[in-house]
Amino acid sequence: AYYKPVTHCKCPPDCRACLDACPTGALAEPFHLIPQKCMAFQTFLSDSDRNNGSTDSIPVEMRSKLGARIHGCDVCQEACPRNQWKLRQRLPKDP
Repeated sequence: AYYKPVTHCKCPPDCRACLDACPTGALAEPFHLIPQKCMAFQTFLSDSDRNNGSTDSIPVEMRSKLGARIHGCDVCQEACPRNQWKLRQRLPKDP
């Protein structure tokens, strides 16, 4: 089923925290992600999932921006003021 894109949110007025934090510029403007520039997109999906002629490796121009990350990137989520309360929560203890 087709879903209408989100065109509003409860972000603080004029907030650019996620856009400014994105190391690859994948967030071009509010509500506009460029998947090919997104590290999460590049690392979460295989070539067969994307079916856009890309390979299973991280593009060379993105590798230095990946830093010490092994899989994906959550910098935009970590920068978002709306997520701060959740990021400050205690993690559950390992069983």
